[in-house]
Amino acid sequence: MRLYVKSLLILGATGIILSTIFFVTSQSLLLDSFVKLEEQITYQNVQRVQSAISSDVESFDTFVHDWSSWDDTYRFIQDGNTQYVQTNLMDDTFINAKLNLMLFINTSEQLVFGKAFDIQNMTEVPIPQSLVEKFGTNDVLWYHLNESSVIRGFILLPEGPMLLISRPILTSYDEGPIQGALVMGRFFDSSQVARVSNETYLSLFVKRLDDPDLPADFQTAYTQITEENPILIQPLSNEIVAGYTLIRDIYGQPILILRINLPRTIYNQGLTTVNLFIFFVEGLSLTIGVLSIIIIEKSLVAPLRQLWMNVTNIAKNGKVSARVNVKGKNDEVSDLATAINKMLTSLENSQRELNESTKKLEQARLERFAAVGQTAAMVGHDLRNPLMSITGATYCLNERLKGKLDDKSEESLRVIDKGVEYSNKIINDLLDYSRENSLEINKKDLWSIVQEVLTEISVPGNVQ
Repeated sequence: MRLYVKSLLILGATGIILSTIFFVTSQSLLLDSFVKLEEQITYQNVQRVQSAISSDVESFDTFVHDWSSWDDTYRFIQDGNTQYVQTNLMDDTFINAKLNLMLFINTSEQLVFGKAFDIQNMTEVPIPQSLVEKFGTNDVLWYHLNESSVIRGFILLPEGPMLLISRPILTSYDEGPIQGALVMGRFFDSSQVARVSNETYLSLFVKRLDDPDLPADFQTAYTQITEENPILIQPLSNEIVAGYTLIRDIYGQPILILRINLPRTIYNQGLTTVNLFIFFVEGLSLTIGVLSIIIIEKSLVAPLRQLWMNVTNIAKNGKVSARVNVKGKNDEVSDLATAINKMLTSLENSQRELNESTKKLEQARLERFAAVGQTAAMVGHDLRNPLMSITGATYCLNERLKGKLDDKSEESLRVIDKGVEYSNKIINDLLDYSRENSLEINKKDLWSIVQEVLTEISVPGNVQ
């Protein structure tokens, strides 16, 4: 694999790993911080709704206190005079105070006066039967131990949830003895929910826990809300986050569940910020990667490629006297080029020494062959004369004694001839060895060579 390709793969893998690290980090740190901020703001808004409801309860309690600690009320609970009813308990009182219920109960838990009113239809209605059934049961609604006692909170009626305030009936100076209890109620209906929603500028929903059609998200929230975590924050979608809490009655039992909806502006802004951060990091990584590739190409790959081309050309031409170009200073590529040049210099010196040694050896060989030639010529000349004499003498003996020699003598003469012939062969071989031969390359016609060979071959008679 090419070094350039390896560099690209390494940079690409590094970029992917860094991008993954940045993505995971941004998701786990940046986006989580925005989610926590969203939860914190949602939590605070749920508390705002709780504060708004508590403020309504305080305001309503102040109104009830004005009526319960009043000399006219104190006398009315004892004598039940009609003048008090005609003057104070007419329909306008209920309409102006947005009251739905008013109960005057004496110390015997007997109802001295009671009135329920439908504000929407502007008409008097019967007192809820579930409240009537509580009379005479020592219910906490009208059981006050001292003058500072107050009972306030919600109660769930078949007609709907109602905010009740119960105070002891005292004199205008908040003095006793306590003559009974004054109970006032206001339904916490859709109009009251809308009013709280408008005051807090929040989207508010209140559901009864005993509602058979309670939405699934309310049911889930109810199972997750605890005493330690009274407020639950739960995203409903990428656009809406909800905050839940319970509303308990005066007996401490949960009867209502409240939900506020908030747009996920912070989360979406965080998501946009994270995406922009990732985009910025990706762009920065890409820019660094491109610059790194350019730097690697110019400072490493290009010099190495040039060095490779120089070495390849030197190897192809076989000129060890050539040198590679050395560019740059104090880097590994220039060190490598310098080392290659040193190697080429060593090779050139070695080749020069080898050539000189070869010339010397060739000169010594020629001198040796010349000496051998001279020796061979002298030996051949000195040996051929005696051999010629022996050959002549043998021939004369053979001619003179022809037919007179026995077999053993003739065999001896043949041995002498063979010895002389073998000695001549040795002298010829020695002369041939000492003679310098030179080869010449000539062009020849292959067909003429074949014909010449065929003319020297005797073809057997049985071959056609």
